[in-house]
Amino acid sequence: MSPNWRRDEQRISTAGNIAQFPFVRELDGFDFDAQPSLDQRQIRELATCRWIAHGGTVLLLGPPGTGKTHLAMALRREAIRQNHSVQFVTAAVCRLS
Repeated sequence: MSPNWRRDEQRISTAGNIAQFPFVRELDGFDFDAQPSLDQRQIRELATCRWIAHGGTVLLLGPPGTGKTHLAMALRREAIRQNHSVQFVTAAVCRLS
């Protein structure tokens, strides 16, 4: 392992802690077969984070247990890898604001 890899992993970990991630998830760990209504290509496109550069917003909606939080954590991790700042906020917190 190179020193740069360790530095990048430390940066990602620190940013995840600052962003208040409840846990770590990777996009590769998501079971797309369990959610056939999801367009895997669209999720992979979101992982490129081009939507951030264009000033876009992503809102994941659906019933409990469908993988929304997993996808949100994975997309945020990808954003951190690409040097974007992120913060995790639940819908319950948004309603209180």
